[in-house]
Amino acid sequence: MRILKFGGSSLANPERISLVRKIIIEYAKAYPDLTVVVSAQSGVTDQLVKLCELIPDFLSDSEAVIREIEIRHLATIKELLHVTEQPSATAEIMAMCNELSDIFKGASLVGEVTPRTSDMI
Repeated sequence: MRILKFGGSSLANPERISLVRKIIIEYAKAYPDLTVVVSAQSGVTDQLVKLCELIPDFLSDSEAVIREIEIRHLATIKELLHVTEQPSATAEIMAMCNELSDIFKGASLVGEVTPRTSDMI
């Protein structure tokens, strides 16, 4: 089995994601048992950690952080996917960001970030 792992900087923007896609396609031809592991886009993990840090005080910055993540992913979808594929991908990203917001609000009501909540975020 072959494993390809791409870190956040490899997925930093649509151009880099396109390059990763080409690499995966080429390797998949030679290795049908290929497994691909990808990280979050560059900077997204830091934004999620920041979000966890905002929970105890329920700071209003949280919605801005979530919105930044959403906008970034929606822009990537718009640039990388054919127009016919965009609606379903957009709906999925928006649903994930809404869930993230709900998790944040719930944790803020409790006033703490448990390891499980942190993992969910």
